[in-house]
Amino acid sequence: MIVKNNQRALYKSCYKKNKYNTNDEANLEGIKQMKVRGANQLYYYLCNNCNKWHLTHDSKVYNNNKYRVV
Repeated sequence: MIVKNNQRALYKSCYKKNKYNTNDEANLEGIKQMKVRGANQLYYYLCNNCNKWHLTHDSKVYNNNKYRVV
């Protein structure tokens, strides 16, 4: 039952998001998106569900592992 719930959480929060293996990789992609797409300030964070890095526009703290793209 726990595994099923974790898979569901992973699907909802991570499945369709881009995943980056390192924080440097996420930061570089964030810089690229801000330049090419004209995106506003982006943040990258380490996801507790998939243990990969994601980008977000949301400035909320994600378990103290969110960083501003510079």
